[in-house]
Amino acid sequence: MEDFNNWIHQGGLVEMRSKGNNYSWCNGQSGLARSWAKLDRVFMDVPLFSSFLNAICSYLPRTTSDHSPMVIEFKMDPFSYGPSPFRFQQMWVDHPQFLYCIRQVWSETVVGQGLSKLAMKLKKTKVALREWNKHIFGHTTKHINALERHIEELDHKLHINWDEATERDLLISAAELDIWIRREDTRLSQMAKIKWQMEGDRNTKFFHACLANKRRKRVMDMRCSNDADSNILCSVPTLNEVFSALSSIPSNSAPGPDGFGL
Repeated sequence: MEDFNNWIHQGGLVEMRSKGNNYSWCNGQSGLARSWAKLDRVFMDVPLFSSFLNAICSYLPRTTSDHSPMVIEFKMDPFSYGPSPFRFQQMWVDHPQFLYCIRQVWSETVVGQGLSKLAMKLKKTKVALREWNKHIFGHTTKHINALERHIEELDHKLHINWDEATERDLLISAAELDIWIRREDTRLSQMAKIKWQMEGDRNTKFFHACLANKRRKRVMDMRCSNDADSNILCSVPTLNEVFSALSSIPSNSAPGPDGFGL
């Protein structure tokens, strides 16, 4: 059983949501000898889960068998529409050109006062960071795959005929690959809201499994029956409350609704 659980974890498999009977098996005995268990489960790998976040398994009533029939429905995500929202990436902070990009945006003159001026600057910052990210980073996985192929080719050349220039290129490419791998680790851990990483192990399947689970958990309804709590939610925060909230945000936290921080 432990080996099977390790296999599920290593494969990054996620259990499909289910509805219907709580138990999928019954021994068919009578009285105190009767027992139930959930023996039948459905697991999905990350690529399939990412495509069908609303996939669900239905346990139907048992008839002639001691196991409940299972019906699997693959449903597309109804919330997937429009352009992807802005999300601040922690990996940007370590880039030497990041602060220069921010300073350029915030040095521009903006018409307005107070919070309206701040909102306009943040809006401009989003646009600038989107373009900067596209130009500097692009897709991190594509950079990693390209560097890995290039390193493999250089290593093959060195095995055939050693050359100082080739080995120097190999060392430079390996250092660059390490930088991009760390950036990808930071991006995945931030998106999965994981505040720790395994040293020396990217554990990409684990991060993707966490991401798949996060995507399917959505708040569908919120209610506040306490009038005092409702008044607090609608009140204007003080400067000390704002400062305290900003100071409590961890450096590697996942972006909030505005795309900048929780």
